[in-house]
Amino acid sequence: MIRCSVVTADERWNLHMSQQTGTVACVCNNVFSSADAPNMVTGGVSGRATLTNNLFVSRRST
Repeated sequence: MIRCSVVTADERWNLHMSQQTGTVACVCNNVFSSADAPNMVTGGVSGRATLTNNLFVSRRST
């Protein structure tokens, strides 16, 4: 479980998911902010991941 965190100014990514089959992740109540990261969430999920009440902020244009 990842909760109540602030992640900022990362140049690669803000949230990198990496799970094995059968695992469970809960990511809730976080702030992810970056002006430089090309992706806010990366990686692969073989288990179950739930993202709830997170704020993703980016100054990059799409």
